[in-house]
Amino acid sequence: MDNYSERRQIAHAMFIKPAASAWLMRAPIALLILWLLAFAAHAAGVDSEKTMAAESPANLRTALVSMEVEAIPESPYVQSRLRYRVRILARVPLRQATLSELTVDDASVRRIGQDLRFDVRRDGQRYRVLERLFAVIPRQPGRLIIASPRLSATVPSAALSAADALQSESDAVFERLETITRTGPTLELDVRPIPPAAESPWLAAESISISENWQPDQDRIRVGEPIRRVIVIDGAGLIGASIPELTKHQVAGFRRYPPEREVVEQASGDDLLATVTIRQTFVPTTTGLQRLPAVRLPWWSLSMDEPRQASLPERAVLVESAIGDDPAMAEAAGTDEQARMEFGRAASADAWGTQGLSVLFALAWLVTLTLWLRERHKRKAGLTAAAEGLDGNVVARATDMLILEFKRACQANDPRAARSALVAWGSACWPHCPARGPVDVIARLSAEPSALRSAIDIEQALYARDPQTWSGMDALQKILPILDCEQRSTPSGSEQLAPLYPTSP
Repeated sequence: MDNYSERRQIAHAMFIKPAASAWLMRAPIALLILWLLAFAAHAAGVDSEKTMAAESPANLRTALVSMEVEAIPESPYVQSRLRYRVRILARVPLRQATLSELTVDDASVRRIGQDLRFDVRRDGQRYRVLERLFAVIPRQPGRLIIASPRLSATVPSAALSAADALQSESDAVFERLETITRTGPTLELDVRPIPPAAESPWLAAESISISENWQPDQDRIRVGEPIRRVIVIDGAGLIGASIPELTKHQVAGFRRYPPEREVVEQASGDDLLATVTIRQTFVPTTTGLQRLPAVRLPWWSLSMDEPRQASLPERAVLVESAIGDDPAMAEAAGTDEQARMEFGRAASADAWGTQGLSVLFALAWLVTLTLWLRERHKRKAGLTAAAEGLDGNVVARATDMLILEFKRACQANDPRAARSALVAWGSACWPHCPARGPVDVIARLSAEPSALRSAIDIEQALYARDPQTWSGMDALQKILPILDCEQRSTPSGSEQLAPLYPTSP
């Protein structure tokens, strides 16, 4: 027992007591670690709550679709172009999206090019971007307020809620749409006045070039012959209306006509291009060396912010007198004309003389008249022979069919069909002088007032201002007997024509 107690005391002193001491020393460290873990968990919970708050429906919807606007430059010159850019950023598909027109008070607005579509990444998110560019030209210096256009679109409702994201993938066929609207911030710009160093008229642009061509392109012209000067002005960063008119002062030695001006605008990249073509016409009035004036167009460079100018040199032309005003040329022209007249008279006298030439013209006229009358007689005789050669049986059958059509039309109370059949019957009976209408047909066949009254009723039923109901039975009773009587009295073709091959007796 003594040995056992002794060994127990030795083990306690060697193992248990040091272990207890070590645990007591490490306990504060363990408590510190536990406290740090608890603090980290609490911080994570707070961040999670903040994230959930940031991803609330209102904030999420704003983040999914937004609009940005910018104006370059922020301090433009008056009557100069500034670029106004609108960007729509969307993380969800936009359906039926419309963007209102941009309107700015005291400014002209032009759209530049077509819409651009591309993708960008921001804060780790991918956005689909639609960009539209405008050119704004302020008319007055001072403060310029530009209110952004308004976006209206529909988006899937499931895309606006993270909780419904999985359901939207499986229920895409029957998705619900929700209408959203977005506007960008309103910009306030300071429009600068015309700088003192600029010349008049004021023209601000990125670049200006000027060229010309002449029609005709020659240095010698005559009095009264017009010469045209075509001036082409190309500008970038401006609209055509910004390019001023050129000087219209009179030019000594020339009569000047009002110029013709043609303006063409187009977009190139992210800017506007304007081409102005000016056609000037000059007519010289004085002989000698004359000078057409130079053209000078001052402008202000927006990129360099300094004055520039474009110009064309003057042109000197030698104006000569007209042919009628030049004595030497007029004398030469008169001599030639006189020689031609003398030659014509001599040739006429040698060949026929004055009386012989008149007789020749008279004979030629008589021959022409005789040939024309002969040809006309042949043509008329041919038409008469062709008309007389018609098969009488064919005409008779045609008129019988037309009478039948007239009868059916009357029974059906159809005035239009009755009139058509009656006029066609008259045209078949009198091919050389067709009837003009039902009244004309009846007037040629009979003078009975009742038949004429019935024909007039057909016309009134079709063309009167207040048409009345037409009775076909009345026309059938009064007009049909007259047609039948005329049909029986007309001999058939076999009675009119002799046999083609008569038999010998």
